[in-house]
Amino acid sequence: MKRYSTVIIGSGPCGYAAALGLIGAGQDIAIIDFGESPDVERTELRGSSTIALKGEGERARVFDYPSSMVVAGDFKHLPLSSARGGLSNIWGAGVLARSRTDCPELEPVFDGIEAGYGALFAEIPVIGCDDEISKRFPWPTISAAGPCSTRYSDFLSELHPDPQSDVLVGRARSAIDAAGERCIRCGLCLHGCPRDLFFSAGTAIREFASSDSCSLLTGPVTRLVPSRHEVVLELPFGKVRAERVILALGPVATPALLQRSGLVPKDLIVKDSAVFYTALLNSRRSLGDEWDVTSCQAALYSGRRGADDFQLALYESNPEYAERLAGVLPLLGGLLRPPEILTQRLNAGIGFLDSSVSGTLRLRFVGGRTVVNRQTARGTWDVARRVMQRVNSRLRGLGIKPVPGAILVPPPGSGYHSGASLPMGGDFVGFDGALRSSPLVYVADASSLPKVWAGSHTFTAMANAHRIASSIRID
Repeated sequence: MKRYSTVIIGSGPCGYAAALGLIGAGQDIAIIDFGESPDVERTELRGSSTIALKGEGERARVFDYPSSMVVAGDFKHLPLSSARGGLSNIWGAGVLARSRTDCPELEPVFDGIEAGYGALFAEIPVIGCDDEISKRFPWPTISAAGPCSTRYSDFLSELHPDPQSDVLVGRARSAIDAAGERCIRCGLCLHGCPRDLFFSAGTAIREFASSDSCSLLTGPVTRLVPSRHEVVLELPFGKVRAERVILALGPVATPALLQRSGLVPKDLIVKDSAVFYTALLNSRRSLGDEWDVTSCQAALYSGRRGADDFQLALYESNPEYAERLAGVLPLLGGLLRPPEILTQRLNAGIGFLDSSVSGTLRLRFVGGRTVVNRQTARGTWDVARRVMQRVNSRLRGLGIKPVPGAILVPPPGSGYHSGASLPMGGDFVGFDGALRSSPLVYVADASSLPKVWAGSHTFTAMANAHRIASSIRID
């Protein structure tokens, strides 16, 4: 049975950040990817979802976990926050280095998280620029502006700070390598960059493995068996021993593995940042390159924290919107053709809300597997409506106006922004990330965050994973 100093379970963003925090310490590190074992897929996988293009002619598949491990309560597809594959391996958007005042819940460990931000910025290329958003979210002083349509570039240049408004507007921050004019504005960034300019945790981990900085193993891990001096990891085709284990599987898979291992309660709640979709009418003149740049054109954030917080990304139109709308609402999709009408007039908005006004996911361990049930919150749609009223008051007179009532709020877990089932400083996990019932097991992904803020909290979870891993004492 192979023995390692430290095993990191999870090859996504937090797994990468934890590995980065350990490299250079001289440890014998192994990273376990879930893997795509043909035997597991063929016998247990119930299906997969096609979610987004990652290059011409190829779609990214987001897999459900084997139903012997995790299953949806309605026996349909799991929430996107539960899925593996696809976007869990790509981290390109929503790079928010939150301030100390923005995250008072993290005060006991914020110095370490701030150091984690610095370590990640040193390794990951990021684009953005100085604007209103920088007032709230700390940002490197030198950063390039990301791809943006001419229409939105003009819009942002005309947008001046408004001290009377609590809505901040600026460019999106993305982990994308735009150095050397590598971005060719091909228009496929709505789906992920086909030239692989977005930072990929999986690619970075494979580079670690190729340089012998770590071993890369194929999972999944079915159970953890901790003792006083080590942890045994059970896999479908063998066992692995480790002096310590760092869990970075994701907001559902991490607590589910701990439930299967009998290390946490059989009933847990995962918090969620509710996602909502909206439409905006853009009366600004079409300048011809709207289809060439379909990534986030403008990002809006609340100046208020807490329950009133929100994040909203505005996107230029793209012909694919008409295709998707036609699949969901045939009449509306038909009205939006020809595509030029869509491009000239209609923009899309994707927003996120604070977990205090969002639904949750309930994880119940029953019959040897974790059952995931969505629990909606009353009033979420009304909160999204009030957000769009605030946005309208900020954008009024600038040629972009929300369509009244055009707001769709899908069920909890639909936006990938979940976590906080095992918060640090709580009953089950200490501020060092160690599991109280088994101190050789560390929880280092979004599961250990104290709450879920509006929008992407990936960068904060990564900084915390780096802090936890780099703080582990090696005897």
